[in-house]
Formats: sequence, structure tokens, C-alpha cells
Amino acid sequence: MAGIRERKYTSKGKIKSYYEISWYKDGKQYKKGGFASKIDAQIELSKLITTDKKTVKFQVLANDYLNCHCSLHCKPSTKSLYESYLNCNLQGIVNKKASEIKKRDIEMLILELKQKGLVNKSINGIITFVQAILNYGVENEFIYSNPILKFKKLPQVKPDVHFLTEKQITTFLEVTQEFAPQYYAFFATAIYTGMRRGELLALEWSDIDFKTHRIKVNKQIYKGIKQATKTNKERVIDIPDRLVKILIEHKKENNILCKLVFHNNGRPIHPYTMESVYFHPLIKKCNEILDEENHIDKIRFHDLRHTYATYLLSNGVPVKYVQEQLGHSTARMTLDTYASFMPSVKFGALDLLDKIDKKEHNKNREIEN
Repeated sequence: MAGIRERKYTSKGKIKSYYEISWYKDGKQYKKGGFASKIDAQIELSKLITTDKKTVKFQVLANDYLNCHCSLHCKPSTKSLYESYLNCNLQGIVNKKASEIKKRDIEMLILELKQKGLVNKSINGIITFVQAILNYGVENEFIYSNPILKFKKLPQVKPDVHFLTEKQITTFLEVTQEFAPQYYAFFATAIYTGMRRGELLALEWSDIDFKTHRIKVNKQIYKGIKQATKTNKERVIDIPDRLVKILIEHKKENNILCKLVFHNNGRPIHPYTMESVYFHPLIKKCNEILDEENHIDKIRFHDLRHTYATYLLSNGVPVKYVQEQLGHSTARMTLDTYASFMPSVKFGALDLLDKIDKKEHNKNREIEN
């Protein structure tokens, strides 16, 4: 297994650091340190692995892909996800030579992942990762071809979209204001903007324009690290007067000087604290108040984003506008997720078809007469 590690040491009272690389060859581990930057370490590691072409193991190739390609081209969250795939889900092929991996090896891997209980969507993500590593191997001449370049993905069941009704929204915000007022502005912003969790956690006061009633979304926090948005693009969200008033009041009540809009004593809010300690208990409290007909079932924090989207679309707001507000890469993505929640469009289409039917009926009557 190849890797890069930062080493720290103290010199003349100051903390300094250098980078160290490690790799395996013929069953032995080798290390080399003294690199001033991570890029220098990556270049040297890549050279060392390249000298052992054709016999390179999949795990070594995968680590080279993570340390070189992903460090340069992927977000930290993406690289972290890939590392978890490699460490937890690819034990069946990590010790094979990359050049000897066949389609059947991947089929056997899929069966193992299914036995572990992974859903098709997760398995497809892992297979896509393996494909990317082998493509990287071909591009860098470690292997001659990618045996699973056109591997057929498993069918995925489209997950159900859950959301809060107007009655449930009102109750949830009232309960939050009473039992967790410090999170009232946070949850209200989630409902009124459809922002992703990480985007809310990274929101700063400088991102809010109270005059134009807009929020600039250009970053997110993932595992405590600030990074670009999911799509790597900045967007601007329009916000209603009600939310503007809530945020102004929240700012007045905020006694700690902090550039973050939502924080825990000046530090970013931990997702676990927000969801497990506040969100789910508040939903439970809502169900104690709501009647059985309005009971809230199977709700996640991310469903507040679905609530925002379905409410707008079901009231006739154009798909393109909703797509831009949500930060979806295409309008197709928005339609694929929320098309069934657009009754105004649905009934409008049916009306048009009815008109066609009436015209045909009138023509037939004229012919008969």
C-alpha cells in the first residue's frame, strides 16, 4: 500500500513539517521522507510506482490514483468517500495485480457487496470508482486495457421523496421556536431556501444581502472542512421577506462575534448535534401535537430541501427557476426528482389533450352530418 503522510517536528520552538512517502515492493515496505511539499512527495511516489509497471497491484494503483489524481482534481469529500471504498469494500481485489483483474472478479465483488447488504446505488458508486482507477492505469501505461470499461451498472430504484406539508411546516417552526429557539433561524432558512446541510453550516453574514433579499451560496462544510459547493458552482438564492426578518432578528440576538450565521459558541455546528439532538426530537415533539392525519413519518433533515422544491413546483413555479435555486446541474435533474409534484403542469397538459380530443370529435360530427 502506497501513501503520503505529513510529519511534524519542533525546531527552535517552532512547529515545522515535511512529507514522507511509503510504498511496498516484493512484500517489503519502503519509506522516504524530507519532501517540502505534498506535490513533491506525489511526484516522487508516482515515479517509484511507475518503475514497477505491469506487476503493480490494484491497491498500489488505487493509492496512486488517490494521492495524485484525486488530490489535484477532487474535493476532499470525494477523496474521503473513495478512501472508504478502498478500505472497506474492495478487499476481494486489492491484492490482485491490476493487469490481471477480469470482469468476473468484479461480478464476484458485487455478490460480496450484496451479501454485506449494500444497495445498488452504493454498489454502482464503488464500481465507478474501480473503473476510474483502471482508466487511470491505462492512461499512465500501468495496464493495457480496462476490462470493465463498459460494465453494466445495476438497476437503481428511485427513492421516495418525503416532505412536510404546510400544516407540518407551521407546526415544526412553532415547536422549534418554543423548545429550541437557538435553531429557529437555522431550520427556517433550510425550509425557505432549500440549501443543503453543508451549505447552511458554512453560511456567513457576508453572503446575505438584506437589501436585495438574496443569499450567495459558494461553499459548504464537510467533516469540519470548508470546501466548494457540491457542483463547484456559485449560485444566488432569492429569499422571502419573512426569512429576512427572521435572519435580522437572529443577528441581533447573536452575542458572539462570528462570521458564521449559524454556529456553536463561534465554532461550526456539528451535523450530529443538529440532527440527533435537535431535529429528530423536534419532529417527535411535533407528532405529539399533530393529529394522526398530519403525522410526520420517515423524515430526514435533507427532506427540508425536498419540502422547499415540492412546495414551489406544486404551486406552478417554473422548473428552470427551481433548478437554479436548488443548485442542480441541469433542469432534467430537477424534473426527474420532482416531476410528480407539479399538478398545475400535469392538469394543464391534460387540458390541452382534452382540447385535441374535442376538435377531433367535432370534425367527426361534421363528416357524419
